[in-house]
Amino acid sequence: MNSVVTSALFSEIKTQIHTHYFNCKLQQMSTTLSLIAQDISLYFGIPMFIFGVIGNIGALMVMLSLQTFRKNSCAFYLIIMQIYNLGELFTGLLSRIVITGFKNDATQTISFYCKFRSFIITPFTLTSVTFLCLATIDQYFATCSRPSWQRWCNLRIAHRLTIFFCIFWFLHAILYIFYTDIAIYPGTNLTYCSSPNSAFVNYHNYVTVIVLTGFLPIFVLMTFGSLAFYNVRHLNYRTVPLVRQELDKQLTTMVLLQILLNFVSFVPYTIFNTVLIIPQLANNSILKFCGTLSSLFFHLFYAGSFYIYMIASERFRRQFIYVLFNIQTNRVQ
Repeated sequence: MNSVVTSALFSEIKTQIHTHYFNCKLQQMSTTLSLIAQDISLYFGIPMFIFGVIGNIGALMVMLSLQTFRKNSCAFYLIIMQIYNLGELFTGLLSRIVITGFKNDATQTISFYCKFRSFIITPFTLTSVTFLCLATIDQYFATCSRPSWQRWCNLRIAHRLTIFFCIFWFLHAILYIFYTDIAIYPGTNLTYCSSPNSAFVNYHNYVTVIVLTGFLPIFVLMTFGSLAFYNVRHLNYRTVPLVRQELDKQLTTMVLLQILLNFVSFVPYTIFNTVLIIPQLANNSILKFCGTLSSLFFHLFYAGSFYIYMIASERFRRQFIYVLFNIQTNRVQ
């Protein structure tokens, strides 16, 4: 009898030791992943921010200096997108670097900043990708063979849509002021920036993040991007002026590459945010680490436009050199 009790006791102690060892390993792995994420945020996030700001300013400088772009509705959408890209880098990426890289998360302690950060990031994020969608749709209409569809590509419509979507996404972001605040993890004293309203949390997770930021723009961009690519390949067979052909080809190339950048940076972000909504997986260290990296990589869309244009479009490179060394130099003199 004593031997049975002793055996059971040893078995229980052994199980407890294994459980403790396993928990220690998980804690150690979680700490290691957190340090790796911190280093990546610093050594990858800071250069991305610097080059992103320089790149967006460079793209704006070219598009605002040349009449070719200023009088084109597709280019107008891209100009607005670059402006909102700059805003997203300063409000989204820079605060992400401070939170993850420097471990200084004021959203956990200051209620006003928790509300303000959620409010200010949302319109920059959604408006930028909205104008890429509008530029893609516009370029599809511009390359159509039907004159009735081409009439949709004009600056008057572009100006009206710009005003509408800027106001719409701003009003949409006001919801975050009312429904976002500092919350406490159940059973702990740890705080985080979220919403006490479960319905709004679901709206943010499923509608704002997964649909409006993820699958909906990806679907629109892939659909109209493919149609625009098909149309531009047949421009040579239509009676379109050569200058117009070259501009349409350049803008379509720029838009398509921007779509590719959107796909590469948004798809991982959307997938991991979808997975992390599942309660059983929300505290998984590896998934949280991958989610942090995808959130950082997500900002590549807002930082990389100019460099995509420079690599892919020889005409854009010539325009940039002309603007930099001719127009800007003359203005300085």
